[in-house]
Amino acid sequence: MLTGRLPFAGATSTALALQIVQAPAPVPSTINPSLPVEFDPIVAKAMAKSLEQRYNAAVSLAAELRSVGAILDVRSDMQEAAAVFVPAQPARRSFSGWIIVLIVLAAAGWYERGPIRQFWRHSVGPAPAPVIAVMPLELLGPDASQTYFADGLTEDLISRLGQTKGLRVLGRSATRGYRDRPLRDVARELGAGVVLTGSVRPGADTVKVSLELIDPTDGTAIWAGQYTRDIKDIFAVQEQVAREVAVALRLKLQPTAASARAAARLVDQRAYDAYLRGRHAAAERRLDEAQRFFEDAIRLDAGLAEAHAGLAEVLHLVDGYDAADDPAREARLRKAAERAYELDPDSPQANLAAGLASEKLSDALEYLKRAIALDPSYSEAYHQIGDQIADFDPVRAIAFYRRSLALDPLMSVNHADIVYVESAMGRFDDAQRELDAAPGDAASKTWGQWGRLTVLLGRHQYDAMVALYIRTPVPQFRLEYVNSLRMAGRADDAYREAMSLVAQNPSNCAARATLAALRQERGLANLARQTVAPALAAAARESVGPQSLRCGVLSLAAIADAEGVAAQLRRIAGRERFLRAWALDTGPTGSALLKNGQYPLSRVIDQPAVVDARRELDKAYAAASAQVGAALGDVTPQ
Repeated sequence: MLTGRLPFAGATSTALALQIVQAPAPVPSTINPSLPVEFDPIVAKAMAKSLEQRYNAAVSLAAELRSVGAILDVRSDMQEAAAVFVPAQPARRSFSGWIIVLIVLAAAGWYERGPIRQFWRHSVGPAPAPVIAVMPLELLGPDASQTYFADGLTEDLISRLGQTKGLRVLGRSATRGYRDRPLRDVARELGAGVVLTGSVRPGADTVKVSLELIDPTDGTAIWAGQYTRDIKDIFAVQEQVAREVAVALRLKLQPTAASARAAARLVDQRAYDAYLRGRHAAAERRLDEAQRFFEDAIRLDAGLAEAHAGLAEVLHLVDGYDAADDPAREARLRKAAERAYELDPDSPQANLAAGLASEKLSDALEYLKRAIALDPSYSEAYHQIGDQIADFDPVRAIAFYRRSLALDPLMSVNHADIVYVESAMGRFDDAQRELDAAPGDAASKTWGQWGRLTVLLGRHQYDAMVALYIRTPVPQFRLEYVNSLRMAGRADDAYREAMSLVAQNPSNCAARATLAALRQERGLANLARQTVAPALAAAARESVGPQSLRCGVLSLAAIADAEGVAAQLRRIAGRERFLRAWALDTGPTGSALLKNGQYPLSRVIDQPAVVDARRELDKAYAAASAQVGAALGDVTPQ
């Protein structure tokens, strides 16, 4: 088809068969010199004698053909541009005539010096730095309720761009907050070299996407593209955009299995709509709603890896907000993560989900490392590594949090985590400097108040902590406020607050442990034991869950059972699953509770049995720290 002739010829059928089996296929460009030479290696691979040397999937062949298409488009544009500037052969002019022409050209150049400078810089000068910020797509059309579609598609584009080798995407977690912001301001805030902006108009079966790549220094459009496609082809559109943006920034394209897979995928449009609704709900922390949308998307299209990964992340967040053990939810999380990875092992999101679902720390870190390898600007993966190792290797965790912040300056949770880790290490001055350097946005004010309370609690400045909480309450810190009231000697106030807290949230195990401790101190030993009886029964079971075990430690401390606390600490030290749950932040980590001597653990913290058990726990922590070093030795967050 390319050359207009068959590749082999023979006078007889036997001679033709020998040619087919033995002779290499002729190079197409030698037969038809007008053919681009980029086709030669593709045809040679397709016609290789050995099946193992041929393309193993149509999507791989399609990806290489699209890459050639992109190269030819650029070459064609350059040829057309060059044709525009080929001067006609000038007629002979007098010396004075040439002077007049030069004066006119100089005057025109001076008058149009801005556009000429822009043209020269973008056509001949170096390409802008391939560091990109993506603005939220503007929603076009009559249905304003489809903002979720524009925001979700923006985030999908960011994910695809992040997987393009050589391209770094900044500020992805705060993308929704950039709407209506000036491009120059966003680029300066993030340190981006270019900004991608545009619009989307969803229809019943199709979607129209219009995009521009802008140089923020002068507002010049470096590249523009328009795509009107069926929604079922939306992943192919995203891959095409990423490829064309890379070409516009003069990056060397390197087709990958992930890009080939994306270019060939089809998606059920109802499933994609449900998936985008799930992304929107998850971003607003409406987790139950997000879970329902992701499950709807999976029901409509079981092959939608992104929905499985999104479901795993939401279930992980639910686990963080609700510390109660839920085996069914944990099993659902593992299943969603495994299915996401099975469908698309080259997806950074699938690897993140697999990391969150892993029971072993080493496995979790391997998946998270691969997520970063696939998308080096994936700020959430850096943040999750920090979370996984913060209790075991706090210094390295801070480095990962800072790398996440460098990629995503508005991802405020990293600031909060740094303050927490610095405080846990007793580096309160460093924690305070982190607080002082925080940006002044609303999110920073929220976590900043939490951070100040954390620092005061770590310093054992209970009166100051109580006073600050009363001035500006932080609901998530209410239990720490109750415990600080007790440590400040205000037992009656603490008792009233504990009663109120348990009445509002009867399933809060830590709150019930505090109430039990306060009751026992008031001489109500039987009532105290009744308050924590369900927690003690759950912790005593052989098949205990990690959160129930943690709850059991607090409950035993509440009734001043030092031997019981020591026994449970040894169980935690002896099993990795328990140790990781103890070390993860679902409120204060277990090690922080012990180190601070936080109430009610303060009742038993100095007892010999607990001191001995803590030594065993320290050994388990040292082993986990060594495991972190072995897993992350080749990963330097910079």
